[in-house]
Amino acid sequence: MSQQLISLAAVMMLRNIDLTGYVTEIRIAYGVSQAICLIIWILVFLKVSKLPEGGKKIKIPALIQFGKEVKPSKESSVQEHDMDCWKEEMQKIGLGLIIVSGIHMYWEALVPLVLQSIMIPVGVFGNNLFKCHVLNMNVERPFPSTQPFTTSGDAAEAEKTEKPKSVKKKD
Repeated sequence: MSQQLISLAAVMMLRNIDLTGYVTEIRIAYGVSQAICLIIWILVFLKVSKLPEGGKKIKIPALIQFGKEVKPSKESSVQEHDMDCWKEEMQKIGLGLIIVSGIHMYWEALVPLVLQSIMIPVGVFGNNLFKCHVLNMNVERPFPSTQPFTTSGDAAEAEKTEKPKSVKKKD
């Protein structure tokens, strides 16, 4: 929720600012923010890879998007779960880097560079893997999905089995 508010506030502020005089500075800020986030994710990867293999298994519920099962439920170790989450985050960052760079190169748009310079670090610092492995916070696993329009299999199953509440009529 806070990420959406930050991005909305940034877009509203950027509407009134002429960014054309700051192309080089914006590109540098974007590159630096991406490099810092990449370094942080490398550190997280090193910490996740040092976790003991095997061990306690955690049950990961199915991931449901638009009513269809995208990922089936499974059981995995803490290391496997964290490594899967790390790979997912790296895919998001890589895809975002390609798309935003392409938009900037093709249309010379500066607003996406500014937004990503702000939003990528905010997303990294709010991520459960970062909290767990860099800040050493105790975060419960499995981590909730950060993908839009998704629910976990447990939540969807609970909705199906929940009985509708009956309404009492007054006589």
